[in-house]
Amino acid sequence: MRITAVVLALVATQAYADMAFKAEGIEMRLKSQKCSHPKVLALLKEEWVPRFRQGELIYQGRPLQMCWTVSRPGHVVIVDEEGDAAEVPQAVFKEVPTV
Repeated sequence: MRITAVVLALVATQAYADMAFKAEGIEMRLKSQKCSHPKVLALLKEEWVPRFRQGELIYQGRPLQMCWTVSRPGHVVIVDEEGDAAEVPQAVFKEVPTV
């Protein structure tokens, strides 16, 4: 049981570092700050709001408000301002170097 708690803590810690993903037509950045995007927060159940963190999404050149949270070990869920949600493997994100 103790080992499981340590593994989950490590996964959560890693997920809260600023991370980025870029592919054709889509760019996502996961930030560690609490989500403050009003359009996304309006879509979430009140009890979920504290779990969500700030994000940035550019989809086909169009910036969208986006927030994210850890869904299960190794995965995050993103929700954008249009109500679209997706579970994404954390492995596709790369840590953003701090300057």
